[in-house]
Amino acid sequence: MRLRTFLTRLLNPRADLSRLRHTSPHAGGEVRRRRVRLRHILFNVPLLAGGLIVLILFTGVLFGPLLAPQNPYLHGRHSMEYVDGNLSSPPFPPSPEHPMGTDELGRDTLSMLLYGTRNTLVAAAFITMARLALGLALGGLAGWNKGRLVDQVVMGTIQMLISLPMLLVAMILIFALNIRRGLPVFIVALCAVGWGEIAQYIRAEFIRIKQEPFLDSGWAIGLNSLELAIRHILPNVLPALIVITLLEMGAGLMILGELGFVGVYIGGGTAIPVGDFSQRQYFALPEWGAMMAGSRAWARSRPWMVMFPAIAFFVSVTGFNLLGEGLRRLIDQGLFNSTLSICIRPPYLG
Repeated sequence: MRLRTFLTRLLNPRADLSRLRHTSPHAGGEVRRRRVRLRHILFNVPLLAGGLIVLILFTGVLFGPLLAPQNPYLHGRHSMEYVDGNLSSPPFPPSPEHPMGTDELGRDTLSMLLYGTRNTLVAAAFITMARLALGLALGGLAGWNKGRLVDQVVMGTIQMLISLPMLLVAMILIFALNIRRGLPVFIVALCAVGWGEIAQYIRAEFIRIKQEPFLDSGWAIGLNSLELAIRHILPNVLPALIVITLLEMGAGLMILGELGFVGVYIGGGTAIPVGDFSQRQYFALPEWGAMMAGSRAWARSRPWMVMFPAIAFFVSVTGFNLLGEGLRRLIDQGLFNSTLSICIRPPYLG
């Protein structure tokens, strides 16, 4: 009961929601808003294109393994095949049986891409959520305490991170935390080097909104700093946070692709000796970054091996960036707002 009372006060301490629902749209003090209509969507090309790509990706996350013609967790079905009348060993070029070819173990590339959609996008989503949470917490803390010690520490840390090459620092952290531990290591490493820009934006928004006069009503009724931040400031930055989340998904996918191309991918793969003085890394978990790493040595002689996972990364990053740009245009036109901000205006405070 106490927890419920605390949450009620924190999220909505004195607002009369029943009164708010029955308020006439023409009443004085009401913030009138434009509704999103079909024409706003149809003429928003980035929103349509990005939404279609993200929808296809989401379908791949849910049903990719069911659509895959083979199971890439098993080894290639054939170690030798007849190609143009000659007995050849993998990797096999694109053919009716393998529309996108195979890797050097004979595993179907299309199947690995479909299975890897879930693994790659889920990894990027976790990385994005971790970056967003850290950037929101530290950026909000710095913005609320502008000029104080905590603000100086946060901004100094951000400046230090910006001055370092992100890819190199991420690689060092991943290997230092042991790449064999899998996805948690990538989440920690990529979050540690990628939260700075989010924190800078959140800090600037907190500083701007803290100067708005409607915050005085919150102070007047006795709200503390946490309640003011959650009920007054957070709803006003929520639409922009959605756009930032989509853009960060694209950034997370991009750095996963960059790491994969230099041979750093989730799990690290298994080293198998080749000859007396060399060894090769083979991945067991189908993931786009791992596919990039495995095909790097064949980029000149078998270009399709690196081309298809690279296209998957390119299309995914483009889709999330386009969807974020489309939503940004809706926000700029006043068509996309947080409904929570209606409940915090002084006219509706009890």
